Formats: sequence, structure tokens, C-alpha cells
Amino acid sequence: MSKVKDENNLPVKKISGTRIFYEIHGKGFPIILIPGLTENSDWWNERLINELSKYWMVILYDNRGTGRSENNKDFTLKDLAEDIVTLMNLLNIDKAHVIGHSMGGMIAQELVLNYPERISKLILYSTSCGGSKYVPPSQDVLKMLMADKKGKTPREIVKDSLKIMFTDEFSKNNPEQMESFIDKVMIARISYREYVRQMKVIFSFKSCRRLKAVYTPTLVIHGKKDVLSPCQNAENISKLIPGAQLELFDNSAHMIFEENFEDALNCVMKFLK
Repeated sequence: MSKVKDENNLPVKKISGTRIFYEIHGKGFPIILIPGLTENSDWWNERLINELSKYWMVILYDNRGTGRSENNKDFTLKDLAEDIVTLMNLLNIDKAHVIGHSMGGMIAQELVLNYPERISKLILYSTSCGGSKYVPPSQDVLKMLMADKKGKTPREIVKDSLKIMFTDEFSKNNPEQMESFIDKVMIARISYREYVRQMKVIFSFKSCRRLKAVYTPTLVIHGKKDVLSPCQNAENISKLIPGAQLELFDNSAHMIFEENFEDALNCVMKFLK
């Protein structure tokens, strides 16, 4: 599939006048990977992309205001879901599987609620449904999220943020993998303005009362040691979506495909096939 490129030779599509960066790997039925809070396409596990692209066409993209995508205004999660539909239209994709991580899982919920005919199978990964069923992180975690970052280098800020995304055990036992992950995050970091915009839409998100209307085959995956989005959120979502499957990973936090790759991949492959 050909890609439209901008003056910097990046594959982009203009959506509502905004350039949205995307990548395509492999061929076949499409799978769209939706990144979470502060994340972009660089964050996805390369082994996951390689394995999925053996069977499907994997579409990675950067949400507006993140990575290599533009933004100059406030937005809602529904706006971000509509960006995906527009991208699908521009790529001549009628229907796709969707994997949404963290905030990306919220976007995925808006997508399936507003455009159910466009989604074949849905995977909600380390996310929540907001509203009355939302289980927030502890006060200690919230303090870490809001901590003063003055005097710290960008790399130190990223390293601090990952402390609540990975288990201490994984971080200590896999220092090279952690440094490699930090390198990926550093490639195209989100600006503070866009971070604030994303935080606003997360705290206003509420889908719990609407999820009973979702009849798309759904898999909910979550780490039991996730302190950023406690695993009770996954349990709540799986109860609200009719027929949803729930898989919890004992030794994982927020980044399951980094900490428990083989088991997570097998779970996803079984569901999609």
C-alpha cells in the first residue's frame, strides 16, 4: 500500500487539517494499535509488531499531538476515535481488529461504541471505563504523576515515569531492556501542553454505562501488579461488556507485552485467530 508523505518524507494523512503519522507492517486483514497516555507508535513492542505482521496488516499511528502527528487545539476521546475512522477511510479500510493500550483502550471504547460496524475484534489492554466504575491509582502513585520535574533532565523524567509502569522486579532484572525502552520513549516525547490535554480527556472519560451495548468480540488483558490502572478496572470492564473475555497476568504491571511477552502474545493470537 502506498503512503502519502510530507516534506520530511514521513508517511502522513491529513485529518481535519491535521497531519497524522502512521506506519504499515505486513499484509492481510488490518489490526490497528492505539497508543496510550503520552505514547506514540515508537512505544509498541517490536516483537509484537513482527509477530502480528506475519498474519495481519498492522497499522501503527501517533495520536494527534504526539510523536510525529500535529495538533493545535483541545480534543475529546471521541475526536481521537473519529481520527481513526478517518484514517481507515483514507486507507480504504472498511473493518479492522483494534488493540488499545491504557488511554488507547479508552479511545478504542469510544470507537466501538460509536462505530461498531468498523471493528471486527477488540482488545482492551491495561485500561478502564471511567465514571462510577473507575478504580483510581493510589495517592502515592498520583503524587508521582504530579511531582515537580524542575531540575531533572528529560531522560530522568522518563525514567521516573516508568517506575509506575513496570514492576520493580522487572526493572531490576532487565536493566538493558529498560534502557532500550527509555531510548524509544526519548525519540519523540510529548510536549507538556499535549500531556495536559490528554490528562483532561482521561479524567472526563465515562463509558461504563454504555458498555452493555458492545457486542463486538472483546478481550480484556491486564497486569495484576498494575498500579497506574489497578486490575479491578479490567474486571469491571469484562463484566460490563457482554461476553467479554478477561485475562489477568500475575507478574505484570502496566506494560504486559514488555514484561510477559510470550504469554500475552499467545493470549492475543488465540483470540484473534
